[in-house]
Amino acid sequence: MKVFNVNFNIALILTLVVGIGTYFQIPPMSTIINLSESIKDSAGIKYGEPPYGHAELSSLKMFAKRVGLDLSKSMDLLRQAGIHFENETQTISDIAKKNNLTPKQVYEIIKPATQVKDTNGYSLFPDLPPPGFGRKKLAEVCADFGLDLHEIIYALSKKGVKAASQQSIKEIAAENNMEPMAVFEIIRDAINPS
Repeated sequence: MKVFNVNFNIALILTLVVGIGTYFQIPPMSTIINLSESIKDSAGIKYGEPPYGHAELSSLKMFAKRVGLDLSKSMDLLRQAGIHFENETQTISDIAKKNNLTPKQVYEIIKPATQVKDTNGYSLFPDLPPPGFGRKKLAEVCADFGLDLHEIIYALSKKGVKAASQQSIKEIAAENNMEPMAVFEIIRDAINPS
């Protein structure tokens, strides 16, 4: 049995070229990756980000619990909007299909049923980054969660992370050779020091 034949060598060379090109972000591999990211980002802007992965497959009851909605108020809002559904065990996707809506439109109807968890009108800072977190500018993140922008920039700088208020979380991460999740964790730790 001959391992290093012509076909094997061609396949090996192609695999190495694609692997190394992807790792070092050399065109055309980097172009494909960037195209994929831009399609994902534009879809997120156009269709919105789900509150969590495959949220549309959750039952109304589970969805309300995961997102922090009052279930009975959510059901009342759906009835007031003329949305037909059987009960709280029906999925968001099924409710949307039966009423010729998108799951996002169903969510927009029940969104006012959000249970208030704090007294200052700001959302509580989550344990995991919310969808679309990487695309938000640092100033927007601070505004959304009622954080002091200068304190957050200072906390990032203490960890050796350079950041500007108008940079997105992804841009901050890329400039500092780190992942957006690492930036999120620094912000979270600055808010909730252990």
